[in-house]
Amino acid sequence: MIRTYVVVCTGRSGSWYLIDCLNSVPGAAFRGELLNPALADRRPRWFGRPVDAAQEALRKGLSGIEAQARGFKLPLEQLRDLRWPLSRVREACSPNGWIALYREDLLAQYASAVRAGLTGTWARRADEPVVPLRRRAEFRSADFRRYTVEVRRLYAGFEAETAADPVYWVRYEDLRDDAQRVFDGGLSAAIGCPGACVRPTLRRVSDGDPLEVFTNAEEARRWARDPLSRHEPRSAAPC
Repeated sequence: MIRTYVVVCTGRSGSWYLIDCLNSVPGAAFRGELLNPALADRRPRWFGRPVDAAQEALRKGLSGIEAQARGFKLPLEQLRDLRWPLSRVREACSPNGWIALYREDLLAQYASAVRAGLTGTWARRADEPVVPLRRRAEFRSADFRRYTVEVRRLYAGFEAETAADPVYWVRYEDLRDDAQRVFDGGLSAAIGCPGACVRPTLRRVSDGDPLEVFTNAEEARRWARDPLSRHEPRSAAPC
């Protein structure tokens, strides 16, 4: 029986790495952002179009996948921009469960988003070099505060809409440090592929200090120990 799982995340939370890990598991096939019109090859742009156009994109994106566990990546920002409740996703693909990825270190997540915007690099293969920073951005406390508020709001909304659903939470920091342990700890079993050996091909976009992206890195570092910079969704707990 084919089972479908939606990988829910926010931008720069390590979702491409998680998808890469999932796709290295025998019997699993996960696709990228099926609702991202910028990445949708030869499919119509559906932002601002009728709801059924986007739902059809989900159905087509999953069609033909015969893997034991299949799914796709769904950034919560895309649901926000579509003004979709999760019920629209359920109608389109009837998921058996959700894999919710979050990043505890919001300061590092914010810095990663800034770096990606400056370099245009969103993922890096193991054999690809790090894209050097040719310019930096100014860290603004007000912008960072707004960012943390929005990330928390997006996850809180997801939690409210999935209170009765099976959700497997993954913390990025655990996945980064030992992906095999995360899968052995329950994720493989959750998707019906127990005992899988995980062999990711992606690496971190940057191996250095994430705050080097800022011209005033010391100002950013003052936030490192602030509670606002740490995030753990209310429902996140070991499964």
